[in-house]
Amino acid sequence: MLHRGETVGYEGYAKLLSDPTLEDDVVQELQVLLDRSQDHLTRLETMLEQLPAAPNRPMI
Repeated sequence: MLHRGETVGYEGYAKLLSDPTLEDDVVQELQVLLDRSQDHLTRLETMLEQLPAAPNRPMI
């Protein structure tokens, strides 16, 4: 869930950055947020790769 939320945020920042009418200070702040989001995604993906596979068990 956390990874999905970060992906949605990253995509939102990227979409906003494509707006040519944004002022420079807004573009700079969005770029910072986009970079942070990319860093978070990379870290989350690393953590997910390191998780041991859980056995499939029925939920009770």
